[in-house]
Formats: sequence, structure tokens, C-alpha cells
Amino acid sequence: MSKENALTDLESGATEALIAASKDFVEFFEEQRKHYGHHCLGGLRLVSRYSHRVFRYLGRGNLVEAQVEFSYCQKQYDELLEHLEIIPGLLAMEIKNDAGQELCEAVLGLRFYPALTGKMDINDVVLPTCDELKITPQAWLGGVADFSSELSKLAEVIHGRQIRYGKLAMSAS
Repeated sequence: MSKENALTDLESGATEALIAASKDFVEFFEEQRKHYGHHCLGGLRLVSRYSHRVFRYLGRGNLVEAQVEFSYCQKQYDELLEHLEIIPGLLAMEIKNDAGQELCEAVLGLRFYPALTGKMDINDVVLPTCDELKITPQAWLGGVADFSSELSKLAEVIHGRQIRYGKLAMSAS
């Protein structure tokens, strides 16, 4: 086989492969787009929704419902991770970090709740690790940082509820 024949065969084979790939590209791109919108962004919204519901129920003093909402949050997070394997890496990492951050906030709310209600010493609260939560270190740090805002809101709500129900006297100052 001559060098010219080999190059001609290679070029024609490459052209045919590119033409075949270009036909599949549109279908592949559309499939990824639908998957990204429905499963990935939809899953992220659900993780966020359940995380916020954890705080809503904790604010109402309903620890049992908060734990139920957290179980939904965890389930959605696990399902979301499975769907992220199909989409490009940078998009997947961004969604994984956002969802992991919400999950971390919810866990922290549940862990700090007994201390906020006076049933546990704050020094006994154990922070979860990123490995324990199956989240990235970036998501863990973001979750801890965002939790500080949620913590102040939750503490205020719990304090008001304790005053309303006579478990705590209103200060004179």
C-alpha cells in the first residue's frame, strides 16, 4: 500500500465519520439539553425546596416533619448525583456543589436544633464531614457559610415561639 493510498483512505474514512457524527450530534445535544433541564435543574430545585422545608418545620417546632423533609432532600440529592454523569463535567460540578450546599445546610439545621431549643449543649453539636454527606469540600464550606444566616433566623423564630408559649420570659430590656 502506498503512502498516497493510505492518506486517501484515511481522509475518506475521516470524512464519513464526521458526517455520521454530525447527524448524531443534534440528537445527542438535544438529549443532553432535555436531561439537563428536567433531571439536573429539576433535581436541584427539589433538593433546595426540601432543604428550605426542613427549616420551615424546625421553625414551627416540628422536628419529626423536618426529619421527613430531610429524608426527601437526601433522596433527591442521591438521585441527582446519578443524573449528573451524563452532562459535561463543569456543569455537573456546579449543580453538585449547589445541591450539596443545600443538603449541608439542612443537616446543620437538624444537628443544631436541639441546642437552639435548650435540649443540648451547643458544645456537643458535631458538624458533619463532607465525606459523611457525600459532598465536595466547596459545597460543605458554602453550606456552613449559608447556615449562619439560617441559624440566626431559626434562633429568632424559636425564641419567639418559646416566649409565645410561656417557656421563656420576655426580658425587661
